[in-house]
Amino acid sequence: MLLLEQSSIPMSGGLTEELYAQQPNISSHATVNHCIQFVAPNGVHTQSIESYWNKTKIKLKRMRGCHCHQIPSYLGEFMWRERFGKTERETADNIMLHNSQQYPV
Repeated sequence: MLLLEQSSIPMSGGLTEELYAQQPNISSHATVNHCIQFVAPNGVHTQSIESYWNKTKIKLKRMRGCHCHQIPSYLGEFMWRERFGKTERETADNIMLHNSQQYPV
């Protein structure tokens, strides 16, 4: 199972199917056993991550695939653009902002 990670933002929680109950770098964790139910009594479900992974796969297919060693980089860019780069202008502005914060003059 591939874990989606953001390098600058630590993971505060996780959600997986029952099979993947132990994951590193996750402070809280919830599981769903799909043999019993698709939504746990406490409301936990996997639809959000499944939908996000589907969007990611569509992006990779549009790129006509990538090398395995590049996947972490592409996932990082995909997550950054989802959060900070919805438009070309917003992308450019946030690249400049984040670079200036990372490398102050």
